[in-house]
Amino acid sequence: RRLFFVGITRAKEGLSISCARYRTIRGQMLRTIPSQFLYELGIDLTETTNVIASAPQFAAGQLVQHNSFGIGRVKELIDMGENSIVVIRFNTGQTRTLMLKYARLSKVDT
Repeated sequence: RRLFFVGITRAKEGLSISCARYRTIRGQMLRTIPSQFLYELGIDLTETTNVIASAPQFAAGQLVQHNSFGIGRVKELIDMGENSIVVIRFNTGQTRTLMLKYARLSKVDT
């Protein structure tokens, strides 16, 4: 708390306080919760999301095609900006969690 106070009082032009929704620990992407300290300060923890125009957006229930796994249906999209993750259940019965920027998915028109 003392260190935080020093940081606030020495800010010259502006101060931004943020917290990560996800953190990579030992190679695993884990969801985090904001520190109780932030709530005690009365800070509004309104979530903001980054939208990447070049990345195609997928929605739950949408059919997609993957070169290796085949056709599948999107179960969930976790929007983390350029590191967004999509969970897909493929027709083979496998469920895969893929990062959109590496997955090379294409939408299947029905």
